Amino acid sequence: MNIKDTLNAIVAARKIGRTPNIVGLHGTGKSEVVKLAAKQMKMHYKEFRTGQAADAGDLTGLPQFKLDEKGREFTHFVLPDWFPREENTLVFFDEINRGAKDILNGAFEAVYDLSMKGIPMPKGCMIVSACNPPTDDYSGTIDFNDSAFQDRFIHIKFQPTEQEFFSYMSGKYTNSAALEFLQDAGTNLLEDSGLQS
Repeated sequence: MNIKDTLNAIVAARKIGRTPNIVGLHGTGKSEVVKLAAKQMKMHYKEFRTGQAADAGDLTGLPQFKLDEKGREFTHFVLPDWFPREENTLVFFDEINRGAKDILNGAFEAVYDLSMKGIPMPKGCMIVSACNPPTDDYSGTIDFNDSAFQDRFIHIKFQPTEQEFFSYMSGKYTNSAALEFLQDAGTNLLEDSGLQS
């Protein structure tokens, strides 16, 4: 899908209570599309980079031991920074295919239940994730054939058009020699990268 169709798909997924997973090459604007979708839907925005998490505690929050009114110890989880505190927040799990297995299991809980460690997200929140395609060019821990992974998401193949790609790159790399090279090279480079007109 191109950028316009991907934006429409994210909006539609929110209406039906499903989680979009945007699959596309690196550097093509997946993250920017998710931010734009949040802006268009007038939602707050939070991001968690799954591939940069050191361990599951970065996703789930850290356990804290407390005493109840009878002096009995119980475990309470301190909410992590990414966890939404406001209603109508879009949470973006970037690079979901690069997270360790225990991190992915926590991410699946968030996707499936819109909660973390039993703590529900505020009303109107949604999750969007993104990953690279399952090719030899990218390393990752997700088995794309895993039925749990397939069932929890609506998978969107992200392919911006040539015009969308150059518009995105122009905004990101103003007066860049690399951008001029890409424009001079024409569509051959884009087609080799999986981008289509």
